[in-house]
Amino acid sequence: MKLLGVVITSDMKFSRNTEYIVENGYKRIWMLRRLKILEATDDQLVDVYIKQVRNVLELAVPVWHSSLTVADKISIERVQKISIVEYP
Repeated sequence: MKLLGVVITSDMKFSRNTEYIVENGYKRIWMLRRLKILEATDDQLVDVYIKQVRNVLELAVPVWHSSLTVADKISIERVQKISIVEYP
């Protein structure tokens, strides 16, 4: 079930939620690619990253942060690293 943007399963594990936010994070990276092609400044790219990508990855963090597995943390960090490395 999805409640206020957080995927909650019957076993109260947040792996599905992590998959959901990582998928949405990757979908939003296209904006950074497009802006880079259109020669946006670094400040503009960082602004879009904070407002569009990081915002999705940090939605309702207090609810699920303590339940993350190492694999979940790596998945979330991978989206952040791709965004920052490719589009500084």
